[in-house]
Amino acid sequence: MSSMDIDSGPSITPGTPTSPSPAPETPAKTNGVNGTHSLPPDPPREELDGEAYKQAGNKFFKQKEYGRAVEQYSKAIEKEPENATFLSNRAAAYMSAGKFNFALDDCVQADRYAPDNAKTLLRMARIQVALGRPEDALETYDRMNPPASSRDKAPASQMKQHIKTAEASVANGTASSMTLFAINQAEELLGAGVEPPKKWKLLRGEANLKMNTANSLGEAQNVAMSLLRQNAQDPDALVLRGRILYAQGENQKAALHFQEALRCDPDMKQARIYLKRARELEKKKEAGNEAFKKGDYKIARELYSEALAVDPSNKGTNAKLYQNRAVANTKVC
Repeated sequence: MSSMDIDSGPSITPGTPTSPSPAPETPAKTNGVNGTHSLPPDPPREELDGEAYKQAGNKFFKQKEYGRAVEQYSKAIEKEPENATFLSNRAAAYMSAGKFNFALDDCVQADRYAPDNAKTLLRMARIQVALGRPEDALETYDRMNPPASSRDKAPASQMKQHIKTAEASVANGTASSMTLFAINQAEELLGAGVEPPKKWKLLRGEANLKMNTANSLGEAQNVAMSLLRQNAQDPDALVLRGRILYAQGENQKAALHFQEALRCDPDMKQARIYLKRARELEKKKEAGNEAFKKGDYKIARELYSEALAVDPSNKGTNAKLYQNRAVANTKVC
């Protein structure tokens, strides 16, 4: 079954008269004024019932006019708000139009009014996969009776495994290319035009950050800025942006982002750790610079060495520290 499987019935199109053929015309009556004639007003058009609107929606659906199908199904739902069939059919139209969130809402409502309907559950699971929610989809498949086939469940299972692989790769510190490959594989299973879930974006940003090249840091920054455009107070995005700045040696700017993240979420441990690290690194680097300016080259060298020990993985700042220490060494010699 595909998203195009809809419940049908006798074909009735809105606007099509449902009453018997009109009686033969009768002579018009006069109104008695100057012998002029007038016709009686047309009788009010009888409103269609929900089933008729559903059949009209089915007709538009088959013609792939999904917007018009949604309109007709919506009229049917106005007539019968708790009709699960009407809701499920509109979900199919929304799904075909790429409006997956609306489609999911309709499936949830349909399932509430007619629980455990196999067609509704199958449609709901496919929508959940399209939205990047494989765990929810697998739970929905498990409710089906008779059980869903392995073929139906395959996209959800594959998507879940890809994200699990990406998470394990980040946690274990293995090749970032493996993380990115797994995320790309998962994203190929999303519905057309669907944005990857926030968790996936953060995994992509983390992988690019760990690669720590000019291009990869640019990719990580794109992720962070995309999330911040959606929510300027997203603590995860603020920390990611701060870590990118930190990796580039912009410790003071990085610290501001970590501070903002803590303001948004005071319990965010990662922001607190990086804030302390950025401040300590900047403090020792600046102290070394001050000693160098005063001509205390031995002290400057020691302070640069202490700064290098704060975070050996920070290539951006450490590259500058090594240069500064090398200059201080030449002065000492």
